[in-house]
Amino acid sequence: MSRRRRATSLQASSLLAFVLTCHAALAQPAAAVAASPALPGEAPLAESLSGTAKADYAAAKILYEDGDNAGALLKLKSAYDTSREPRLLWNMAACEKNLRHYAEVARLVSRYLAEGGGLLTAQDRTEASELVSTVRGFVSELAISVDQPGATILLDERPIGQSPLPAAVQVDMGQHRIRVRKAGFVDFTSTAELVGGQPFSLAATLTPEKHEGQLRVLAGPSDVIQIDQRTSQVGLWEGTLPTGTHSVFVTGNGKRAHQTDVIVQDNQLTNLHVSLETEVKPLIEKSSVPTWLWVAGGVVVVGGGLGAYLLLKPDSQTKYQSPTPGTWGTIDI
Repeated sequence: MSRRRRATSLQASSLLAFVLTCHAALAQPAAAVAASPALPGEAPLAESLSGTAKADYAAAKILYEDGDNAGALLKLKSAYDTSREPRLLWNMAACEKNLRHYAEVARLVSRYLAEGGGLLTAQDRTEASELVSTVRGFVSELAISVDQPGATILLDERPIGQSPLPAAVQVDMGQHRIRVRKAGFVDFTSTAELVGGQPFSLAATLTPEKHEGQLRVLAGPSDVIQIDQRTSQVGLWEGTLPTGTHSVFVTGNGKRAHQTDVIVQDNQLTNLHVSLETEVKPLIEKSSVPTWLWVAGGVVVVGGGLGAYLLLKPDSQTKYQSPTPGTWGTIDI
């Protein structure tokens, strides 16, 4: 290991040993975050930082030594965002290693190689490259194609980009859930079991959303069912309708008609059972004769509040006498 490597706060040997021995090394304690002697003219990592970056780095060291890799990673990220010190990427990779995030280890070490510049010797680069090559045995390249552009792709409910993705995504081996979503389409979901070191491809087809549901109306065997004053069936009506409110009208011979509204929801079945009541007819039907005048046989009865007269149908063989005066006066026949 070169002295320049020792200037990084985490030792490469401990990280590389973990990868080479796989899960057996998980039981071993990780290297502590600590300052190391630097090459002539090069400040150790702790001394190269200042302000909030230095404070975050100091906090990360305490958390890392205490076994809180997630907390240390947050502090190291904050220190890197402030200082852009590439050696912090190596420290972050060590935290990700302990969290078993192999894809992140490969990504961070690759960035360390790209951003290290003159801080890295040839030996540093060789060791880091070997580490990236080895850790990729625990990583799969996931290629996702979508038939619609501009769809959001989520891996384990974390967005990783929009379709089309520019390249395959480095993903830890194991089981993962892929979801693709876009407005106006039904979400596509799939579960993939990824084997480390092997590529995996997935094609997602998005189906346009249909705002419709099923309606089923059951009535009497001879009753007529009408939907939205358009379609009719006898006894049973069932079919697909747009989402929303629809009118149901049911009629039957000798029965009282029934009308109601039903709400049809997306991709759901709505059931409605209608039982019509028998229509009861009155004993005496009303006629078109005014209520003040009605005829019983050949007799016309005039109703009034003060009295009434019987008007006899004229007969050519009958000789009429003058009517008896009543309360309304004389009526000439």
